[in-house]
Formats: sequence, structure tokens, C-alpha cells
Amino acid sequence: MREEVHDCLRLFVVTLIILNSFACFYYYIPWIIGGENFPEYSWPVRVNVSLGNNITMLKAYTESMLCVVCHFFGAGEGLHGTDLRDGLQKLMLVIVMISGRVWTLYVIACILKIFSVVTISESKYEEYLLQLEVFMRQKRLPQVLRSRLLEYYRYKYQNHFFNEQAIFATLSAYLRQELMLYGARKLITKVELFRAFPRSVVGAIIGNARQIVYLPKDFIAKRGDVADEIFFISSGTVALTNLDNEELAHLEDGDEIGLIGAFTANPYIYNYNYFAVETTEVYSISKKEFRALIFDQEDLLKYFSKKVQEKIDNYRSVELSYQVHGYDLLSELSSGKILERPRLRPTHFEN
Repeated sequence: MREEVHDCLRLFVVTLIILNSFACFYYYIPWIIGGENFPEYSWPVRVNVSLGNNITMLKAYTESMLCVVCHFFGAGEGLHGTDLRDGLQKLMLVIVMISGRVWTLYVIACILKIFSVVTISESKYEEYLLQLEVFMRQKRLPQVLRSRLLEYYRYKYQNHFFNEQAIFATLSAYLRQELMLYGARKLITKVELFRAFPRSVVGAIIGNARQIVYLPKDFIAKRGDVADEIFFISSGTVALTNLDNEELAHLEDGDEIGLIGAFTANPYIYNYNYFAVETTEVYSISKKEFRALIFDQEDLLKYFSKKVQEKIDNYRSVELSYQVHGYDLLSELSSGKILERPRLRPTHFEN
């Protein structure tokens, strides 16, 4: 559900709470002040909701709420009106009327603010798309490439355009780091490496990383490339294939690509291809920056170096089994590598 709908629901619930409070006060304050000794012109006697008449609580609450709602929104005096001699009722209703006018103005201002911000961001997004359309026509891009560009920007901005760099430029370094950590909170909980590092180190890694969106069939890394960057999958699915284009594994949320390069003295060369199966968002950081940030975590580095090497060895064993036993279609179907179980994903990424 969109945040704007949540804000509108919150205003509606708060309005109901205010009306309920005023209805209770409107009914009980006369009994607190005067007990049962009310003159005939008082509103409980005129409406026939006095304690001595064996009335139900529902009737008393309904009569109180009806009068409060009418005066709170300025809709009239209600069914029974007021008596000029009942000063207590007039005082309470004046308070209700003033509170109602102030709250109504506040609600209108909030609603106008909510939808004006949405409209401005959407209009900027439409203007941005118009510029993109002109650019694609001028460059005479093929329809397939145009569709991929439009899909990329739709996932990147979610139909709302904002200048993230300009916003972050006005913040302090500490506040920027806090916002980045909050935006990557789901990734941090899924990556075992991040859970083991101190918060300051994780914040530095996230702060130096770039968010990249890959469309389906986009290559993240190819066989023979040097692993100069480390990729942490925030959302999506990445397929790992060998030279014969056989899928050895699927990497998902929280998995990493190229981390082995940070633990080797010599440049690490990718032995497999990595490409996005669905629209995938990753956090990318250079190997040099990553090493500089974790240089004092020797024990953790040894532990994760061993785990990453075990993962690489597992890929090799799967590849070897393909070469020895061939490609078993039934085994692949049963394991879910060909036809995966459907998963529900949000239509937006973390920002």
C-alpha cells in the first residue's frame, strides 16, 4: 500500500479518536460537575439520557456522538438543538466547534501537501521520460533497446523522479550513513559477511558502494573478466553458467559475486558467466576499496575466505558432474533449477 494511503488512513483514524473523546466528555462532564441534579433545560434531561431513566449506554453514546459530529464539522445543531440557559452545554460545544475548525484545516493542509508532492514528482518523471523519448528517436534506437531503457527507468524511479544526489549533498556525513544503512537494512540482514562486521565497517562499505539495476539477461560478470569489483545481490536472481552455457547455480538475495577476488593476492579471473534472470538490484564496490575498509578484520577474512572457496569448489563439482554424467533433465526439474517455484517480490527496490 502506498505511503500516501497510509497517511490518509492515519488522519481518518485520528479523527475518529478525537470525535470519540469529545462524545465521551460531552456526556460525562455534566455528571461529574452536577451529579443527578440537573435543571429541566439541561441537554441530558431534554434528550432523555439522564441516569434515572434506565437508558442504554448505546443510546447515550449515539446522542452524544450525533451532537458532537454536527458541531465538530459545522453541519448544524443536531436533532435536539441547544437551550440558551444551558451554559455548560454551550461552553462544551464552543470548544468542540473551535477544535473541529482547527482540525479540519489541518487535515485539508495535510491532504493538499500529500497529493501536491506526489503530483510534482510524477510530473518531473513524465518530463524525464519525454526527454528520453526524444533522445531515443534522435539516436534511432531499435524497439528492443527502447523497451529495455523504459523498463530500467521504471524500476529505477518507480514513476517518481527525485534528485537523490542533491538531497544527500545537504546532509551531514553521519546522517547520510544512517540513511544508507536504513535503505540497505534487508541486504545487511541477508549477507552473513555484513552481520559479522562491526556497524562502522558495514556503514563504510554501503556508503562507498554503488546501486546498480540489471535487467533480465544483462551480464553482471563474464568468464575471463578480472574480478575488480564485488557485487552483493540486494534483490533479484542471478544465474551462474559455465563455458558450455550450463546453469550451475542460481544466486539470490544476499549472495555475493566476486568476493573471492578480495582474498587472493593475484588478480582473480572469473571462470563462469553471471547474468540476471529477472530485474536485479546489486550493491557494487571496488576490490581496492573493500580491502581498505576491512584490512583489520583478519580472523573474519580467513573464515569467509574459506567459505567462499568452498562455494567455488561446489560449483566445480556440479560442473564436473555434468561432464561425467551428462545433463539429467529430470533431476534439474525436480531440483527446481529449470522451473523454479514462483516467488512474490515487491514491485520496487530499497532506496
